[in-house]
Amino acid sequence: MGEQIKIVELARNLISLSGLKPDKDIEIKFTGLRPGEKLYEDILLDKEKDKVTKHNRIFITPLGNIEASELRKHIKQLHRLTQLMDTDKIIAKMKEIISLAQ
Repeated sequence: MGEQIKIVELARNLISLSGLKPDKDIEIKFTGLRPGEKLYEDILLDKEKDKVTKHNRIFITPLGNIEASELRKHIKQLHRLTQLMDTDKIIAKMKEIISLAQ
């Protein structure tokens, strides 16, 4: 995945590359984590199963034991839930789909 970089350093670099001065022209605010956000990303890499793409650092992980038709059915159900804007049911359905695909 490359070297780790602090988000604040990334922000400072982007501000500087835009011709502005960090903390003078643009203030950087630290707001803390919001619900659902993480400090670190988990790297899921199984070198025996995952396939390399044209990019040697991008991999494709095969689906678990789920048929494409079954996955499509669950995605349609998820789509219906998003139209209803029922956050709790959307999250539950997404967790269900993820558990099926592992």
